[in-house]
Amino acid sequence: MKALARMCVFGLSSALACGVLAQQPSERAGDQAERAGEAAERAGDEAQRAGREAERATDRASRGSEEQAQRAGREAEQAGEQAQQAGREAERAGQQAERQAQQESRQGQQRGRSAYPSFEEVDENSDGQLSRIELARVEGLDFSEIDTNEDGDISRTEYMQATQQR
Repeated sequence: MKALARMCVFGLSSALACGVLAQQPSERAGDQAERAGEAAERAGDEAQRAGREAERATDRASRGSEEQAQRAGREAEQAGEQAQQAGREAERAGQQAERQAQQESRQGQQRGRSAYPSFEEVDENSDGQLSRIELARVEGLDFSEIDTNEDGDISRTEYMQATQQR
């Protein structure tokens, strides 16, 4: 039974490691990882309590009658099952936190993917159009390629299409 409790605690360590490694810059993912870590810690406490109960049951069994020994054996088995369950719950919590953090990270990367300034940042005179001079300050964009309607100005739509394609 002691070995079983140790295995559950090892599972807890893996879950905590997953929770810690899963933390990303995203605040929501960090919060979820923290909650998962707390759940894993509670599960670990439960596993340790179950392990101690199993030890006590084994000690009682070694001192008592056959009936007491059987009862103690059943209690030890139940404590071991509880420890296993606590370990599985901790592992699931860590895995869930890791998946959520990875998803948040991917979403953040997709949102922040454009290396170009926003239209508003480039439109210095706030007229809703970009002139050749305004666009010249944005490295990597060619005015003649972006001005698809050839009206001499870059509209918000033209700018957005050009920056999203790159």
